[in-house]
Amino acid sequence: MTASSRGRSARPHEPLIAGMTPGERAALAADLLAANLLGTIEAAFTQAAPERVGASAAPSGRPPAEDLS
Repeated sequence: MTASSRGRSARPHEPLIAGMTPGERAALAADLLAANLLGTIEAAFTQAAPERVGASAAPSGRPPAEDLS
């Protein structure tokens, strides 16, 4: 069953994806998943503690912790 036979219009990216190797499709899927996951995590942190968002980029005035390894 094609996309048009299900009542949806053809997607312009389908020829691009069809021309990809399975490895390229897997890499694209992994990149999209990672971007989506990062966005979800950032949104969760922003909702949980909006006043802390971006705080790690600001200097704290304290010296960095010593590496004990």
